[in-house]
Amino acid sequence: MIATGLPATMDVKRALDSNGSQATEGLKLDFGCGRNIRDKFEGVDRLPLPGVKHVVDLWRFPWPWEDSSVSAIHCQHLLEFMPQAFVARDGVSLIQVPESPEDQDLFFAFFDECFRILKPGALMTVVVPCGRHNLSMDNPCHRRSFVETTWLSLHEPCRLETGMDAVVRCNFDYECAGISSLDQTVFHPEARARRQSESWNVISKWVVTLRANKEPGNGLVAIGSRCGTDKGTFHSYLGVYEELLSPWRDKDISILEIGTWTGRSARMWLQYFPSARIIGLDIGGPPLINDDRFTFHQINQRDQKKLRTLVTDGTLDVVIDDGSHDPEDQRLSFEALWPKVRKGGIYFIEDIQSEASLPYWESRGAKIHKLLKNGRYDDILVVLRK
Repeated sequence: MIATGLPATMDVKRALDSNGSQATEGLKLDFGCGRNIRDKFEGVDRLPLPGVKHVVDLWRFPWPWEDSSVSAIHCQHLLEFMPQAFVARDGVSLIQVPESPEDQDLFFAFFDECFRILKPGALMTVVVPCGRHNLSMDNPCHRRSFVETTWLSLHEPCRLETGMDAVVRCNFDYECAGISSLDQTVFHPEARARRQSESWNVISKWVVTLRANKEPGNGLVAIGSRCGTDKGTFHSYLGVYEELLSPWRDKDISILEIGTWTGRSARMWLQYFPSARIIGLDIGGPPLINDDRFTFHQINQRDQKKLRTLVTDGTLDVVIDDGSHDPEDQRLSFEALWPKVRKGGIYFIEDIQSEASLPYWESRGAKIHKLLKNGRYDDILVVLRK
């Protein structure tokens, strides 16, 4: 998920061409095309205009395309005309006030349906006026406005963190690029970023590229992708974790993780280990996780006294230190928690910041995984088996 300000000289056409969706083969649909149908796309509109191949009211559901049958969707200057309404349970009636929990805001119903028909990994491009620009307000027929954070609700891990997962089901990864007619290069990068995110009439349009995240399978890599943990994106730990922990997948095990933060990796462990109990520790507040198998303790990982009172010695199967990544913090936590690990259990330490600390772990029999994905200096995983 990235929000970027594109160069002032970049127009919408170049931005769309740069996202790669033109190279996609198969059925490609241009939603709300009117008379201007994008090259190599099939036109979709509610009116039978010249060149329109599919006459469809996109505010009514379901649409006539099969699940996972569409290779790309283009949607330019349509969503700002979307009515402020809810879709009733029949999928056809639009109502102003929801009458039941099943009634869904039209924006979410629209993107759920896009997600349904898109193939796994397929791209959807959306062009809309920026909500902080006169373009968003100058047409009295516009009904909705958009900022760079509007699209967060379409990304499942972000919804899980904010409690919105009951209102929408799709899962799109996305990049949001701002189009500006002003020369932004004269400003310092920090000042430019602030102007683009706060000032009026700087960003005129958003070009949003959404990828349908339908990762198949129930392996740890696929589950981690759906949950949005960085253990398999910025870092490359999931392959090691799956290799070592998969024999315990159906076991009643106890996992303690330092550094739960927003809870993405905790959700991954809960899904991967259906019988496991997860204990989360963080210096900040608890993540939004509603599962009886998850317990949380707000604690500084340097506090050895509190760490030693958390559980009985020899009761933990797995400990994962994804906390501050400070070498001293990692050492203090290890000294307090290593006695809590049962014989045969495994202790993991992520994101080693300096290789100067590795001799300490090697002297304790650790195996060092120097993965270094994408050139990341800290993509190092320490593994100790008791």
